[in-house]
Amino acid sequence: MTRRPSFIRVPSSAVFGFVSLCLLLTACGGGGGGGTPGPVPLKTSVIRAMVPGDSWQFSLSGTVSDGTGQIGFTGTASAEILSTPVISPVSSDNCSDQYTVMNLNIPGVPPIDSHVYFRQDVDGSILGYGEGSSGFPNIWVVSPASGYYVDLPSPMMAGLSSSSSIGYDDGTIATYSVQITGTDNVSTGMGIYESYEVHYNYDSSEPSGAGGSIMATMWYVPGLGMIKEDSYVASWEGPGMAGYIQLHYTVTLTGTSVSY
Repeated sequence: MTRRPSFIRVPSSAVFGFVSLCLLLTACGGGGGGGTPGPVPLKTSVIRAMVPGDSWQFSLSGTVSDGTGQIGFTGTASAEILSTPVISPVSSDNCSDQYTVMNLNIPGVPPIDSHVYFRQDVDGSILGYGEGSSGFPNIWVVSPASGYYVDLPSPMMAGLSSSSSIGYDDGTIATYSVQITGTDNVSTGMGIYESYEVHYNYDSSEPSGAGGSIMATMWYVPGLGMIKEDSYVASWEGPGMAGYIQLHYTVTLTGTSVSY
């Protein structure tokens, strides 16, 4: 199945803060009249160094379908950089651990959680090393030989793109591409922010015949993290796309521990 989480670009990615109580609900104006706050402009193009304790909270809505019917849902999602690093068995690098949880308000559906193991280079680029989730063993990048691929490049700029062919230690193979198309003003639960618009695609196949794909647009503020994502995720459990499930969801930032 597709284990790679498609939001919070490690995470993204991942993905991907604000001062939790800064709601930006007021704006300057004459005559005592109210107004809509203007967008907070970008302050940097360099992705900030993520540290243990960083956390983000999101609202969530979408649909899920198994080919026989479609269910709409709402929910919440969260991400946190955990305090204990994880060592890649391939490269021996100490990796940060971003833990994400999606809670869908669908009876009988448990929370969907995942770990993404990553490092950042001197320019802030996010490097993906491995991943895991409850009920599945961790998988680690063995190709490229470096033991990682560029998940999100930094400094961010319009027109920047990257692509990778990835092999994991369980035999899974994947292709990944990311492109930054420009900037956009995006409304969140904490105000309006200027952000980079990022498009990415991820396709994977496992030796068992299982596989999946992700096609998503993410809005990312380098000094904060991901503030919104719209994702289409498909996964199947065996040959001939047996057990096919499709998920479409949007997550929007509502709070964070990160100052901006």
